[in-house]
Amino acid sequence: MSELIIKNGYVYNTPARRFFKGNIRISGGVIEAIDNICRCDCGAEVIDASGKYIIPGMVDVHTHGRANADFTHATEEQCLEMAKSYAEAGTTTIFATPASAPYPEMVEAAKNAAAAAKKTRGVGANIDGVHIEGRYLSLEKRGAHAPKLLAMPDNEELEGLTEAIGNIAKRITVAPELPGGEEFVRLAVKHGYSVSIGHSNTTYEQALEALSWGVNSFTHTFNAMRGLHHREPGTVGAALTRDDAYCEVIPDGFHLNPAIVRLIYLAKDKDHLCLITDSMMATGCSDGVYSIAGLAVYVKDGLAREEDGTISGSTLNLLEGVFRFMKFCGIGLEEAIPYATKNPAVMTGIYGHTGSLAAGKRADIVILGEDRRTLEGVYAAGYKIK
Repeated sequence: MSELIIKNGYVYNTPARRFFKGNIRISGGVIEAIDNICRCDCGAEVIDASGKYIIPGMVDVHTHGRANADFTHATEEQCLEMAKSYAEAGTTTIFATPASAPYPEMVEAAKNAAAAAKKTRGVGANIDGVHIEGRYLSLEKRGAHAPKLLAMPDNEELEGLTEAIGNIAKRITVAPELPGGEEFVRLAVKHGYSVSIGHSNTTYEQALEALSWGVNSFTHTFNAMRGLHHREPGTVGAALTRDDAYCEVIPDGFHLNPAIVRLIYLAKDKDHLCLITDSMMATGCSDGVYSIAGLAVYVKDGLAREEDGTISGSTLNLLEGVFRFMKFCGIGLEEAIPYATKNPAVMTGIYGHTGSLAAGKRADIVILGEDRRTLEGVYAAGYKIK
């Protein structure tokens, strides 16, 4: 891979939450330097980004699929095809997210994603981890997960999933109030998982107790969890009031009323809100009938529903989610970017190598046009994807 210099652009600085005029030098897929002096060495490829805005690639830690494939049943080849589609839409880092399935199928899904993770360079988005969102969920708050596929927390199964995922990052959503939940959560934390409460009917007190076991986040806040009540704050109450807990938010405008998105934004500090898509296989495709976790899902005008009307995943690209979040909350691009880059990376333990533009980090880069919205370029690990 030859050296690459992206010059004269407005480069996003995550700690300052602002843009400054500068240049990015990339070597071997890693950002070598960011400065305002363009040292154009002979042999380096030079991209003139004058008037354009350079931001970190999106980091989606909760996505089930796109491009007519899903991580629950995808082959290794299909995982790579999805990785390409993610990157083309501006998402350069993903956690492959299998949904509920029989245990052997979930192990196979984890193995395929982990195998594909070793082959994404030059293909598409980096598969930095696997997020298990399935089986160990509340029947009452199952959402789009088929009842017959749910199971109680099982430590032996967790060991098998951990082995299948291997050395990449691990995340798991669980309903901790289920029998065996505490031991399961503690074991997951011991194995290095970022553990999230989701599809859960926990009371406020139960959710706080689970946080003491090592849980650090809440999956798609408000969706598929016990709601907020003035005498029983529920799972949502714990999510909004614990400053050290991360909240996932789906900013498509369907899963949550925009006023609720703004409520979460106002309740959480700037470091503990994470935008995700929860996207399903119809993302990037036309309307029609698709399948999630064994259930038929009907997609019309970008909204995915089961036959009974239950919303079933999104068809959202995360970059578009950032723009919608800006509208819902009345904020600018400078403030919004970390919610889809830095915060999910910190939450899942991968911020050391991605989630911001800095020397020594992987060159995961998105270039926006002068309107600060049009996607004009994407680099994943230094490779040009778009």
